Amino acid sequence: MPRNFDSSFLTQKRQAQEIYANYITTNQKINQGCSTRGFFQQGNAGTFSSDQITAVDEGAVLIGQDSRDNVLSNSQNNCPVNTVVTAPAPAPAPAPPPTLNLLVLGDSGASNIATGITTRLTALGYTGFTVNYQVLGTTYTGATDLANTNTYNTVLLYTNSSQTGAASLSTNLKNWVALGGNLVTGTFIWNLYPSGFDFTITPLQANAQSNDSTGNLTVTVVHPITTGITTTITNGQIILNNGNASLQSGAKTIATFTTSGAPYVIIKTSGASRFVAINAYINAFNIYLNFRNLVTNACLWAVGILN
Repeated sequence: MPRNFDSSFLTQKRQAQEIYANYITTNQKINQGCSTRGFFQQGNAGTFSSDQITAVDEGAVLIGQDSRDNVLSNSQNNCPVNTVVTAPAPAPAPAPPPTLNLLVLGDSGASNIATGITTRLTALGYTGFTVNYQVLGTTYTGATDLANTNTYNTVLLYTNSSQTGAASLSTNLKNWVALGGNLVTGTFIWNLYPSGFDFTITPLQANAQSNDSTGNLTVTVVHPITTGITTTITNGQIILNNGNASLQSGAKTIATFTTSGAPYVIIKTSGASRFVAINAYINAFNIYLNFRNLVTNACLWAVGILN
């Protein structure tokens, strides 16, 4: 049967296809949520022989599946896609700096050292810190003070004569360090110490008492502990120390005695703990303010305030 190419038939065909296309795209937009209800209007009998409902049925037959799919996939016949822009997550707030909670353990001069460090911290503008002291004697164990790192997170330990503490202080210190405690040590801990002391929690190995004739310091590694410290720690006066003590594995010398070349300031880290050795008799520190500043810096670095 030959195709009908009559102009009126072709016009009706195009009209039916357009009505059907409008019908299916309107329904698509309704289903997608960006259009309200659609409706039909009756055609004019003078220009179109049937109403639009009938044209929809005819258009469905005339348009074909491929043309139908093309109509529905046209971006103009779809609801606009609302792109939701998710704001980037805010950067996490930086962790607040630690607070120095320091316990000074030493001889009868421990109270003066605690006072000197407090004075220096205040002058530097620090607040909220704690600095307490305890005279070691031969009976101090640290069982209460060193039960956790909440009470004290840093200890400054030095010994003198019989002021070495009880034997159990060694165990309690080691357990406290294992919890993350930070330990700053000074002469004479490397030759006068509580029974069973584990020197691996200090940067130096045991060594005999000695001295340096000038106490002058030479910086070998730029470090926060020695920043701002002048080299004349004791104004050229003799100072007692533990001589040319050997370093523990992983320790690093950051300053030496200018005269003797012996290690002066030594650091080491172990897990979450920081260790500092000041190879000099710390009780001299209130005589020499530059020495006081050095010891204070060592405590601030140990707790992680200076980095």
